[in-house]
Amino acid sequence: MKQFKLYKHVKKIISYCIIAFLLIGTVGCQKTNRFETSDEVDFYVLGSDGIIGYQFNDEKLNEITKTDIKIINTNINPVVHRSELLNQYLVFTEEDFPGRDKQSLVSIDFNTGLIHRYQTDHCAYTSSGTSHNYYFASTTGENSFISVYTPELEEVEYLKLEKDMLFSDFITSSDKVYTIGTEVETTEVENGKNYFKNILISISENDGDFSIDTIKELEANKEKQYFFSDVITKGNYLYAVSAGWRDLGSLEKIYAGAIYRYDLVNETSEFYTIEEIFPSDIYDIGDDFLAISHESITIDKLGFTIFNYETLQSEFVDISPYAISENERIVDIKRLDLNHLLLLTENQLIVYDILKSTITLQLKCDDTLGTVFHIWIN
Repeated sequence: MKQFKLYKHVKKIISYCIIAFLLIGTVGCQKTNRFETSDEVDFYVLGSDGIIGYQFNDEKLNEITKTDIKIINTNINPVVHRSELLNQYLVFTEEDFPGRDKQSLVSIDFNTGLIHRYQTDHCAYTSSGTSHNYYFASTTGENSFISVYTPELEEVEYLKLEKDMLFSDFITSSDKVYTIGTEVETTEVENGKNYFKNILISISENDGDFSIDTIKELEANKEKQYFFSDVITKGNYLYAVSAGWRDLGSLEKIYAGAIYRYDLVNETSEFYTIEEIFPSDIYDIGDDFLAISHESITIDKLGFTIFNYETLQSEFVDISPYAISENERIVDIKRLDLNHLLLLTENQLIVYDILKSTITLQLKCDDTLGTVFHIWIN
């Protein structure tokens, strides 16, 4: 009889454990997967269906690891940036466009090889941001907000916006975050025309509490409405890419290419013209340089701009002869080492020699990766 009662007791404990395990699997971080990592890998290429680790040696690529694993179950918005945190985590939003029933945050840990998912409505549906140790997710709409997450996908803050704003994607390594928000509601100027205010915004943390502060309107101009997209903060300067402006008299859109620099200390600003129009994404490639991709389908070229934010000089690198498909688009740019950049397009991986100003290697992306979207430097 005692053995029977003990058996029932053990069976009940096991049942509770199974129920708890199932609950943990459906609440919060819903699913955890693992991929292969190696210290011999110089960088990883991530796709919707897998991850491949490569070693770069003597201008050659050697495949070190390969894991077939479903990373993207629905879609990933290529316009919204992914966030690299603490030199260990890649965090991004997986969305169910155009619906929003299956949105999730994904965190990939390159130290442990673990992939976590967290299903939530508080995703980066319209823009995202990166500080040293936080991921910022923003959605603009009827209830505009910014949510703040740790690399482990713990939501530490949810900030409801008083005014609906469309934020630029932003990157900063400092404790205080800066970005540009464009108001959704129009403001009327003296000539009776309407425009959308561009506002310099800061997000700061104090003892674990986050707050959003409106600093000032940027480039208030009765004749022009400037367009801003990606933002990156380096030291006391905020840099943003600008694709032009709208003439408030004729309402004509004037497309151009420029880097906007704002001095956060002296509150002064200037535009620096770059060679090609339609700049889109901005990347920090080290050694006082930024790389800017362009909308290839619009300029009918495959290429990128290198901008030196110390000398304020820029150069457009046209790699159109190396395109292997029509309207091929750059989805990521990374600094591999002192002399090389990695360029990831929708179809191929390209190695660019900075000193020689030439492409030294092309590799068509492995079909098993599915849709490629990111490079991680190991």
